[in-house]
Amino acid sequence: MSISYEMQPLDTLFFRGSIPMEAGMQNVVSVFPPPVTVLSGAFWTAACQLACKGTVDYGKPSDMPKVQGFFIKKNGVYYAPAPSTWYYDSEKKAKTGRDLKGVSLKVAEKLNERISEQLGIKTSAGDVVFVKAENEAQPLADCWVKTFFFTESKSVFDEDTVLLKSDVYVVESRTGVTLDNHKHTVEGQLYTATHIRLKDDISMVVVFEDNEKLNFLGSSGKLQLGGEKRVIQYKVEAGMGSQKCDSELWVSSVPVMAENSLLSEKLIASGKLFVTSGWDFAKKFHKETVNWIPAGAVFNENVNNSCLPLGKKADK
Repeated sequence: MSISYEMQPLDTLFFRGSIPMEAGMQNVVSVFPPPVTVLSGAFWTAACQLACKGTVDYGKPSDMPKVQGFFIKKNGVYYAPAPSTWYYDSEKKAKTGRDLKGVSLKVAEKLNERISEQLGIKTSAGDVVFVKAENEAQPLADCWVKTFFFTESKSVFDEDTVLLKSDVYVVESRTGVTLDNHKHTVEGQLYTATHIRLKDDISMVVVFEDNEKLNFLGSSGKLQLGGEKRVIQYKVEAGMGSQKCDSELWVSSVPVMAENSLLSEKLIASGKLFVTSGWDFAKKFHKETVNWIPAGAVFNENVNNSCLPLGKKADK
């Protein structure tokens, strides 16, 4: 069993990567969707505060509930990050035009030995994915796709099948001031960060493994999420859960920590990895640097029970 929460921010959101937030920085861009540690940490902290009021030892960090999914919800429909093996093959451009209705989907196939020899491609990871563009194949990076489309036999996008990044949120610049090790502001050291603001008809849905610690949150409430502790409203959401079925390919709905075993044995296709780091004010030392495989990566198994089955077969 799992438990899902629908989240609606009351302000902008900021999820930091590894770019230093120092004086003169003008483009510290928010990561989205955020790493699972950000989501689980926010809910865990809220549960601790409600249950213990800060006076009782409520457990260990390892007791944090595991995130099994992250989705966008619009008009009651769930969207997940587009798989890294999907491209659209059309003269229409996602960057300049909103309407992708009627655009055909192309699925990247494993590069067989014959093509590999012709192209002179060699890799220590074995087969790699490859897409042949008839017109101008464009990756569906940063796009969101209706979850039911992953296993449908259709290969042409209908209206609202795909949400572009601009359909989900807008970006806003925020100016801040650098803090020293004692959380004191440093005179004259300003920086600018790019926050995101969800559209009015968009909400986020996070799926956790069943964890009794979250019972303290109740069916609804408020908590702080991400950088600058922005407030969000949450409520228990019915209808989303981890997928359990047979499938050759799986697409991750959340960023996955980049472990060597995943990269060498289970990863099929992915966007560019990103890094998170920072400063731990409690320990007064740098946080551990972590590499993440972005959401939308395709694996050969359901990694961490956070993936959706990818049974899609498009026309070629």
